[in-house]
Amino acid sequence: MDAEGMKRILVDIATEETGLQGLRALPGVVVETVETAKAARALPAELLREQHILVCKTPPLNFDDLHSLEFMQISTVGYEHLRHLGLAHKSIRVCNARGVFDTAIAEWSLAMMINLRRDLRELIRQQEQGEWHRASRFQQEVRGRVVGLWGYGGIGRETARLAKAFGMTVHVLARSRVGPRATAYTLNGTGDPEGILPDRVYFPGQ
Repeated sequence: MDAEGMKRILVDIATEETGLQGLRALPGVVVETVETAKAARALPAELLREQHILVCKTPPLNFDDLHSLEFMQISTVGYEHLRHLGLAHKSIRVCNARGVFDTAIAEWSLAMMINLRRDLRELIRQQEQGEWHRASRFQQEVRGRVVGLWGYGGIGRETARLAKAFGMTVHVLARSRVGPRATAYTLNGTGDPEGILPDRVYFPGQ
């Protein structure tokens, strides 16, 4: 592929080197990176002008300098921070990161459930002080409890899977019938692709 046919990719998120190497190994692409920032900022116009693909969390403030942009991959699930860009009226495809964080957030949710049931913070304080108290609040289990999930997207489905593995009953509040979710990104062996794990499903108004 000649230089005129090359696709230029600008990466504006923290990325592992192995991921960048994979991108750079693709035929017909040139990959450039910029140092990430905590808040949106402008980037050099000459850098943006020739980019075809942008990988970022928040687009640069001078987004209109991306004259050649064809595709944007954001690293968040929510995309409300793109509303002001008027993308519905531009020929730019945008993809969010739906499904990428499902397992991490579901594990965190289960960890917090166990933390709250067993008062782990106080247990650790006592351990550090060389004390051992047998209060009942340190002996509670999540097994046999009911967990309520508001919504049943990827995070809810993976939380349900882990909760069932811990012996919990799962109740879900959903906007519509819970069923298969075949088109969303899901790691193999995780989540509830068929939508069969909830013990009870509630709808708005119930």
